[in-house]
Amino acid sequence: MKIAPFGIPPRSPDLNPCDYALWTEINKRMRQQELKWKNTRRETRDEYLRRLRRTATRLPKSFTEDSFADMARLCKRLHAAKDGHFEEGGSSK
Repeated sequence: MKIAPFGIPPRSPDLNPCDYALWTEINKRMRQQELKWKNTRRETRDEYLRRLRRTATRLPKSFTEDSFADMARLCKRLHAAKDGHFEEGGSSK
């Protein structure tokens, strides 16, 4: 198929949408939910995990698609920079 993969540098969270976008959004939504609670409310670990799963699975499809599309854009910029540093911002389109 003549596909030539290139490696993503280690410790590059900007190239991992799960780190820089999805978990950030899930965490933001979890904290927003907690702001509505009474100060005395507590949840068990199982309750927390259920709420986490619900929150993650209810992310809008457009948000997840945009996050992964952004990763593709960043990978193109990395490839164009020959695996070197590149300035974030702008578009590679």
